[in-house]
Amino acid sequence: MIKKLGVLLLIILATFITYQYSKPPFEINNTEARDIDYKVRPFRDSMFIYTPYKITIFNNRLSSLKISSVYDGLREYRPNLLYNDDGMELGTLFGESRERFENELFLFKIKYSKTIFPFTKRDFYYYKKYTISNKNDLFGVKNIPKDSIYKQLAEQDYNVSTNRHGNIIDSLYKTNDQKVFVVYFYNDSGDFEPKYVKTKINSNQQLAVNISDSIQNMNLMQKKEYLLKVLKTNPLTGDF
Repeated sequence: MIKKLGVLLLIILATFITYQYSKPPFEINNTEARDIDYKVRPFRDSMFIYTPYKITIFNNRLSSLKISSVYDGLREYRPNLLYNDDGMELGTLFGESRERFENELFLFKIKYSKTIFPFTKRDFYYYKKYTISNKNDLFGVKNIPKDSIYKQLAEQDYNVSTNRHGNIIDSLYKTNDQKVFVVYFYNDSGDFEPKYVKTKINSNQQLAVNISDSIQNMNLMQKKEYLLKVLKTNPLTGDF
């Protein structure tokens, strides 16, 4: 009886793994996170506004997956914000106290802050950056201390803006609808073999790219030609 049960479990496990491997290596869903507050950062007579989107990443392989960044064409300083499901901003850890870094649970969270374990999914929050005029302090943040501004950038559940201006936020969401963005993942081979998924805001249309898998059965010359072609291509352009 125990032997039969073990065989049955192995069959179920093998079927599950086969099914997972029939899918792309990684997939994502994304949607506007309108139930979460936007972020702000004053800059001279302007202001950066960050509107949140929820990204769910599915890892369909036996190896762990580690998110690196979100790219939408901007290369300015801290172009976007990216938080995990613990509310931790993944681009930087500024604002964290020394005491927190001495806490074992916090260190564990940092170690796996970007990881999607095998055959699991995980939620992340990508905040799209916009720049608008703030001469009249529309969002009431000009006099807020810098420490508070930095804290609300470091912690997802801490916010400082007191003026909602929902119509402005709505217009920003409409502007970004169906725009292409790319979610990058870490690769042991480094930037020379990119691993990413390209998709559109509010769309299930997507393309998963894993250069390591693509070049496995190529000879050296084919690998060089393929890599040169891929690395010269802007991931935001081209068909899905």
